[in-house]
Amino acid sequence: MDRRFKICSFFITASLLYFILSVLDDHIHNEIIKNVHQTSEHKSSLNWQQKNLESPPGGASSEISEASSSSRDINNMNEKTYANLRTPNILLLSSLGRSGSSFLGELLAQQKNAFYLFEPELYLHRWTNEGVNTNNSINIIRKMFACQFESDFIHWLHSRGFNLCVKSEKIKSICKGDKFCISSPLLAKVCQSESVNIIKVIKMRLSWTTELLMDPNLNLKVIHLIRDPRASINSMSKTQMPGMDPQLSCPSLIGDLQTFPVLQKIFPNKVTSVKYEDLALYPWETAQKLWSFLAEDDKSSLPVPWSTYLQEHTKPPPKSSYYSTKRNSSAEMEAWRDEISEKILLDVENYCGHVLQHLGHTTFGSIENCRNKSLSLYVKSQQ
Repeated sequence: MDRRFKICSFFITASLLYFILSVLDDHIHNEIIKNVHQTSEHKSSLNWQQKNLESPPGGASSEISEASSSSRDINNMNEKTYANLRTPNILLLSSLGRSGSSFLGELLAQQKNAFYLFEPELYLHRWTNEGVNTNNSINIIRKMFACQFESDFIHWLHSRGFNLCVKSEKIKSICKGDKFCISSPLLAKVCQSESVNIIKVIKMRLSWTTELLMDPNLNLKVIHLIRDPRASINSMSKTQMPGMDPQLSCPSLIGDLQTFPVLQKIFPNKVTSVKYEDLALYPWETAQKLWSFLAEDDKSSLPVPWSTYLQEHTKPPPKSSYYSTKRNSSAEMEAWRDEISEKILLDVENYCGHVLQHLGHTTFGSIENCRNKSLSLYVKSQQ
């Protein structure tokens, strides 16, 4: 009797833990709702209109000059620090690499006075011994949205090249190509002076953003980018990127898809998703929906920099690298069907079947069907 009771208790506990980690249980859901309601009265509504995206009084130059006399303590994440946060923040999260995050991230960064960080979790993965996990990812994202940069992170920027990690017109103007010009105080002051901060990540899980979304001081919006995993993994195979094994990557992708509707229900104005295929086929319509989400105004028109970017980057370029954001979007959307190997195709369809079903994409089952363009990528109900 005692043995059966222990076995029963074990399975009950395991089931509860699984439910909490994968979707959020009812208790957490209610606590989040309670927290959001308590803080909603203190939130100022976001205004993402272009006319309001301007530098604070005094400009960046005076603030940058002040940085040389002081250095921020990266561990001093106190209430006073967060009380001073006013800048809108955008977290662009892609479940897999090679899913169009560079293209979408660059579009977001066209906003006036934007400060854009590329994949800071790579710093945890490649430069530190900490690795990418829930706590480390939350901490580094929170610090960077608070414009706090460790000296080790600056050294990592020096080793990689600034342009591969940060996009800022002010930094570009100040440093003029000298990556060693970057320092913690300089980066912090430029970050603080910008009107919108954007961070792109590809190694975080969507469920990890819950704590960040609950923090009213972060003023955060999360954009979840999703693409057909056959296309992403095929693209990764060309450059031997980590994450190519669908047996490992597909469960994480499925977890993100399960988490999204829960987060969107709790934070309807803070969480949205973008499907790469929609952005490729209907760039203007998709961009307009995204801008309306950011502006919290369905009647808000696309800002001129976004329109200019779309005009320039949805045309076929003469040549481009794997990491270029210039493309013929609609032609590239299904180019993977002519390139993918039979092994990758069948492996991804085996392990990511639920993802394809969620996206409304056809499971081809053979390389011949995949190559046959008369067979639509979309199941009939999705066309």
